[in-house]
Amino acid sequence: MPQGLKQIIGAVLVCTALVISPAKAEVSVSLSISGEPSELMAILNLLRQEGFGTESIIEGDDPLKIRVESFGGQEDGLPGESVEEIMPLASPAELPPPTPLLLLANPIVTPNTVAPGDTALVSLALIDERSAVDTIAMTFEGKSFDLSDAGDKGDQIAGDGIWSTEIEVAEILEPGSYALEFTAFDAHGMPVIADDSGDSPVALTATTSLVVQK
Repeated sequence: MPQGLKQIIGAVLVCTALVISPAKAEVSVSLSISGEPSELMAILNLLRQEGFGTESIIEGDDPLKIRVESFGGQEDGLPGESVEEIMPLASPAELPPPTPLLLLANPIVTPNTVAPGDTALVSLALIDERSAVDTIAMTFEGKSFDLSDAGDKGDQIAGDGIWSTEIEVAEILEPGSYALEFTAFDAHGMPVIADDSGDSPVALTATTSLVVQK
């Protein structure tokens, strides 16, 4: 065997990924990496910085994990030493808490194209893990409409997170595209803030459009 090959350092990383879904699937992948110890340590540290090898903060869920099976010289057939302590699992207390989702998503007008005098159903989804939203209002041509998730005002299923309302298009409305703007409010009637990390707080809003044609 050439002398250079005797100096190669081997490491084996075993990754186990658990897909968090109703039907969980587990996938195992083995990867062999050879190189100088300093190079291997740089790779391991980079993977750790990216979050691999840390425990899930969600009870019962396993994240993508990395375990070093061996790390040592292959010269003269000597086995490598186990160095699992290189990437110890972080405790849940060391990880930042997840940010609760707060989002107005997928606003839809059915039908999207109407004639003056027609009625349209307006719906959008609310994701509110903060329990911050009390009401959702929509403005259309200077008028305000309250959306509902209580099985009324055109809402089909109460409590499913889909808020809806019905609007009637005025007979005098000219053909064209019109904006529909949605804003979420809290129990005190104040706009819910979606992002307060910048200089100016950003309210929780969404927009879509309605086409009117004769």
